[in-house]
Amino acid sequence: MAIGKFGNKAAPTSAATTKAKPAQKRRSRFGTVALRDNDREPMPEVGEYLLRWSSAEEVLSESKPGLSWFKALFEICEITDIANKDNIVASECHAIGDTVCALHATVGDAAIFGREDTKRMVMAVAGYESEEEYDAFDPEGFYIDCVQGIVTDYKMGLEGRLVRARVTARKPDNKGSYYRSYEWQVVPEDEQDAAQQPTE
Repeated sequence: MAIGKFGNKAAPTSAATTKAKPAQKRRSRFGTVALRDNDREPMPEVGEYLLRWSSAEEVLSESKPGLSWFKALFEICEITDIANKDNIVASECHAIGDTVCALHATVGDAAIFGREDTKRMVMAVAGYESEEEYDAFDPEGFYIDCVQGIVTDYKMGLEGRLVRARVTARKPDNKGSYYRSYEWQVVPEDEQDAAQQPTE
C-alpha cells in the first residue's frame, strides 16, 4: 500500500521572535525526480546483420543538458553469429523481426567520433559506397538532419532501406554493457525491396 503524505514538522521558534516569518516551502532532493522510460530498444549484440531502417530521431540527455545522440532504429532481417572473446551469441540475444537501435553521440565529448559514425551509417543505408559520392549528394550535411526530422530539405527518407552491419565490442561501458563498433556495408539497389535511392 502506498505511503500517505508526510506530516509537516513545525520548526522550533525563539522567544525573542517578534514577527512570524513566512514558512518556506521545503522539498526533498527526490521531490523533483521524474521516472525515466527505461524501455529503450536494445543495441545489437556482437554479430553480423541484415537490417532494415525504420526511423531516426535526436535524443537529448535528461541528466546532462547539451548532450545529444543520433538514434536510428532498425528491424533485424538476418543474423549471423561471429566468433568473439566474450562468447556473445547474437542469435540467442535477438530474433528476426526484433527492433534494435544504433546510438551515436552528436554533441558532447564523444561527438567527434559519433558524428563520423553517424555519417558512415547514413551513407551506407542511402546506398553510397564512397564519401566523395555522398558529399556530392549532400554537400552541407543536411540530409542527416533530414532523416531525423530536423529539416525537410530532401524528398525521401531512408525508411525500408536495407543495410548490412558487422558489430564488434570495443570495451566495457561501466554500465553492464560495452561500447560498439559498426562496419556498415551497402546493399545493392537491385537487392533493395523498398525505397529508391534518396533524391533531393
